[in-house]
Amino acid sequence: MERPVTDFAILGFLMRGPMSGYDLKKLMALSTGQFYEPSYGSIYPSLERMAGRGLVEAERAEGESRLRRAYAITEAGRKAFREWLTSPLDVTKGPSSILLRIFFMGSLEPGEAGKTLGLFARAASERRAWLETALDDLPERPDFFQASTQRFGLDYYAFLASWLEELGREIPAKTAKSKAGAKEAKA
Repeated sequence: MERPVTDFAILGFLMRGPMSGYDLKKLMALSTGQFYEPSYGSIYPSLERMAGRGLVEAERAEGESRLRRAYAITEAGRKAFREWLTSPLDVTKGPSSILLRIFFMGSLEPGEAGKTLGLFARAASERRAWLETALDDLPERPDFFQASTQRFGLDYYAFLASWLEELGREIPAKTAKSKAGAKEAKA
């Protein structure tokens, strides 16, 4: 059974440290809200499900007067998150799933992130090529609106492949600047 993307979003945020469901929701709204923002109604069931599977552990949040649980990622959760992040991308799942993976790509070493982005770009190119062939095989000529959606698909997958390739090429320069800035901040 495929895990809901909410599970992986939560695991990604818990890589930063323990958080409550409220904290997770607030952080998601501020950071991934423009492309992915699950409701409390999906966050809490995901946390409970993952706690039952040993991917997260619940503990009472320190300094809280009322019962509030903080969840921490386990080693099994880290492994599951990393496997999801680097697993083959189904580009048909839509932009939010793709962007969520890109958002957490900093969890990987730069070389592995570049390799993963290359695989994602290839998946987008392959989907575009498949769509082009499939459109040629249509039994009847599409009307203007149908053709417009087909053109959108071709343009979308071409853009996605190009964007992912460019992102992969930028990794060495961007991660070097990030590391240099972090060293300066510590000094």
